[in-house]
Amino acid sequence: MSTKYLGQPFDIHGGGLENQFPHHECEIAQAQAATGKQFVKYWLHNNMVTVDGQKMAKAWVILLAEQVFADSPEAKHERLSRKYDA
Repeated sequence: MSTKYLGQPFDIHGGGLENQFPHHECEIAQAQAATGKQFVKYWLHNNMVTVDGQKMAKAWVILLAEQVFADSPEAKHERLSRKYDA
């Protein structure tokens, strides 16, 4: 689906270090086997994002979003530096 909108090869593809193996390696193998073309020119992998010294998981992000935006887009949370821009 991504190659439909972005073409192939992608210029840049990124993600967390925890996705490098096996997720990104499988992505490369599948895309290149299906098309016979290079999948991505440059990979950018960031380290784990942490909050208070703990890995920030998707569930934590969802919980934070629910707390911050439950009442209105103007709501604030002590961990955010600015309000949400819709």
